[in-house]
Amino acid sequence: MRFLLSAFVLLAALGLSGCYRPLYGEKPLFSAAPTAQEARLNSIAVAGIADEPGQRLRNLLIDRMYSRGRPAKPGKRLEVSLRIGEEHLGLQKDATTTRARLTVSAGFVLRSLGETRDVLLKGKARAIVNFSISDQAYDTLSAREDARNRGLREVADRIVTRLLLYLEENGKDAP
Repeated sequence: MRFLLSAFVLLAALGLSGCYRPLYGEKPLFSAAPTAQEARLNSIAVAGIADEPGQRLRNLLIDRMYSRGRPAKPGKRLEVSLRIGEEHLGLQKDATTTRARLTVSAGFVLRSLGETRDVLLKGKARAIVNFSISDQAYDTLSAREDARNRGLREVADRIVTRLLLYLEENGKDAP
């Protein structure tokens, strides 16, 4: 009886495996042709960003922009400068703080890689995130790191959204 039940479960799982579709997106998982948005984003090289948070931001941008690997011959280059500021809030009677606010700001420039290196798009993206300050140093460090990562993700999303809007308006002819 156990064998029959196991075989039935296995057959049901195999039968349903062909029904898998990604939760987000409009195309099948293993489609050969990239969407227009993917092709446009894949024409942009992401320049290096200084320091460790900058490298995290660059990796987040790469993850969002290159669904099919890095571009072989990019026509544009994205240059980003990053600044993170921390402000202490929530003062107690003994002058200790219980909350802090991180402001993650990024200025970005999209340049053509032609001979003129024209500026195609210039903008700023900013995220404000809060975290709790604890009496325990590790708790505060962990909360600060989590807040920084949330801010970097939000900034990366905003930059990619701005790029997509620009490319949609100005790049209908070519990817």
